[in-house]
Amino acid sequence: MGGATNAGTFEAAELMVAGMNAREASGVLFEQNLVVADSESTRRRLATATTKHLSFLEDDALRFVANREYGWELVMWLALVTESYVFAACAREVAWLRLVVDEAALTSSDIGAATSEVKKGIATDLKWARGEIKKNNVWWS
Repeated sequence: MGGATNAGTFEAAELMVAGMNAREASGVLFEQNLVVADSESTRRRLATATTKHLSFLEDDALRFVANREYGWELVMWLALVTESYVFAACAREVAWLRLVVDEAALTSSDIGAATSEVKKGIATDLKWARGEIKKNNVWWS
């Protein structure tokens, strides 16, 4: 996947499916060196990046990756695209509106609301890809 996954990706997904948040899972990756890095700073950065990518996935998508189901690479690619999309959408829709138009402070709840909407879209796309739902009146084929 050329950077979409690091050593420790599956382990992090398993920890997050089991109920750990991204920060806790990152701590385990770092402490147990599941990202396989010699330098402490590199190990910390890789652990944080790995769990950050996964944090954009809903529970069913995390399970998909943790179980290494066929197509998990696509799910990780979607996580990276979502991460980029959320950043761009936040800059365009949230930050611009709050900071420039409203001349108000940007809050974490503003960012959280934007992130939630994108995550819901990914969960729907995953269900559609599995053939569980119709989307735009079309079944995945």
